[in-house]
Amino acid sequence: MSVRLLGVFAHPDDQALLCGGTLARYADGGADIVTVCLAGAGADRGSTIASAHRLGIRDVIVTDYASGELPERGTELDAICIDLLRSLQPDVVITFGPDGMNREQDHLAVHASMARAFFSLDRGRRSTSPLTKLYYGAWPQQHLRRALGALRARGVSTDFVPDLERWGTPDSSVTTIIDVGGQLDRKLAAILDQSPPSSPSPFRNLSGDMLADLWGHEFYRRAYPDPWVTGVIERDLLRGLATRPLGASAQDTAKAS
Repeated sequence: MSVRLLGVFAHPDDQALLCGGTLARYADGGADIVTVCLAGAGADRGSTIASAHRLGIRDVIVTDYASGELPERGTELDAICIDLLRSLQPDVVITFGPDGMNREQDHLAVHASMARAFFSLDRGRRSTSPLTKLYYGAWPQQHLRRALGALRARGVSTDFVPDLERWGTPDSSVTTIIDVGGQLDRKLAAILDQSPPSSPSPFRNLSGDMLADLWGHEFYRRAYPDPWVTGVIERDLLRGLATRPLGASAQDTAKAS
């Protein structure tokens, strides 16, 4: 028995940065994981695959869009997202939230299209397919500021966050926290797989204890299903799901549940 987890992002390095530990944790538990890079044309395919394999991702789908080319609003990207949901029939979907992690235009386009696709299909979901959960990856603002402060205190440049006000999700919107301490080394390695060798990594300047403190958890806003009880933090993306055999159709699973 297994669950299917689908991650939909813009660029090759997004998945490791936003939720690499989570993907690795559920892959370790036997989940079937596929991720999608919607603006990956021209990227180094080898480093993308190497990074994905570190995290236990079964397959990475890359579309023909290049970075900066995703349509801000358009039926084409929506149609791709609908096709992904229909063909892969995931139990859990992870993508960007409304802030796009850092309000980058490709990130915002992915969020908008995935949200429209997900909720347009949801209208008939209960009678045709198993319930799918939707999560938006989040970097809580206070946590992000603490992490950047720790880097600056050790003389590490934080110029990679040029406009801090554009980054981060309000802390009150976080519904779910996943402990990825056991997968942290693989997450950091997957991030480095996507970094140019000449580019210094801020992670090398922090102790193991500090890395675990600052990057040992990943944060989400659960967008579906609602309601969420404010103040009660969810600790498992799979909670409430009935697992199904790999290869089972949506109709078979619905009949069995």
